[in-house]
Amino acid sequence: MFKLVHYVVAEQLHEGENSRAFRGKMTGESKRVVLKVPATDRPTTRQLTRWRAEHALLRELQAVPGVIRCYGLEEERGVPALVLEDIDGVPLARLAAGMDLRGKLEIAVAVAEALGRLHDAGVIHKNITPTNVLVGRDDQGLVVRLIDFAIASKLPRETQSLQSPVVLEGTLATMAPEQTGRMNRTVDYRADFYSLGATLYELLTLAPAFGGASRADIIRRIAETDPAAPRTLDRRIPKDLETVVLKAMAKDPANRYQTAKDLAEDLGRFLEHKPVAARRPTVADRARKWGRRNRQLVTAATVVLLFTVIGLSIATLMVGRERNAAQRERNAAQQERNTAQLNLDVAY
Repeated sequence: MFKLVHYVVAEQLHEGENSRAFRGKMTGESKRVVLKVPATDRPTTRQLTRWRAEHALLRELQAVPGVIRCYGLEEERGVPALVLEDIDGVPLARLAAGMDLRGKLEIAVAVAEALGRLHDAGVIHKNITPTNVLVGRDDQGLVVRLIDFAIASKLPRETQSLQSPVVLEGTLATMAPEQTGRMNRTVDYRADFYSLGATLYELLTLAPAFGGASRADIIRRIAETDPAAPRTLDRRIPKDLETVVLKAMAKDPANRYQTAKDLAEDLGRFLEHKPVAARRPTVADRARKWGRRNRQLVTAATVVLLFTVIGLSIATLMVGRERNAAQRERNAAQQERNTAQLNLDVAY
């Protein structure tokens, strides 16, 4: 059990690849807090820098509703600990299997609204997942908090460089294609809309949008393929809701919702049994998307078609020339026969 001077640590709440979380309270006080520490007792310089950066960012976001509160940063024997508010909640991932559709969508709306406020404050979260959404209740009802700002960044947009699958930051299951570094596109606030769409996909189907034999295979699928339509996994999912999810998860950020407000409002329309604004792609849209994803194949096919057309044109020209030559020979022969006949007539 982690120990921290001036704090009584009661229980461990979470242990992941990069961090652990404990519930506790300051000695002599009744208010409970959550302590987030690195997964290792010997953090690297990079981890120390990241904890300090997350602390500084969270302190800037204290007034943003929907973002977890940070009370401070403590260190014990070189191990940093973020002191966070305790809403007595649980990660959304633990609730998914037992929640009804309305409950899931109400949380999704709350997350979209929190993202809108976060983006207004000039920050992209970049790691929205069912694990990084904390859900609780108080006297006012539903309480939702965004947590884990370890890889969050400030606007304006940034360019994600190509990285090894081993060191790529973020959660693959909900990572936006442009975050993989394989799309040659900048990462902006719309990456969060994709991640929320992927989170909702997982809530509805109880399965991630993309799987694979390895991290590299999953990354390739995220960058190059579309997710299976949710209704192919569960026919009970309404078509309009499927349309909303797939729009949020569009490969091209320009085809996603352009503001958190738009996404929240479309989810709200569905909850109110009203038509959603999102529309399914047309056949032409799908053809264009296929062409963009398979540019090399399209280019090769275009080259083949071009050479085929050129070849046919040359062949047609040559056949035409041969026909003309044959016709000229026939005409000349006929002329000779006519001349011979005329000479014969004159002789007699």
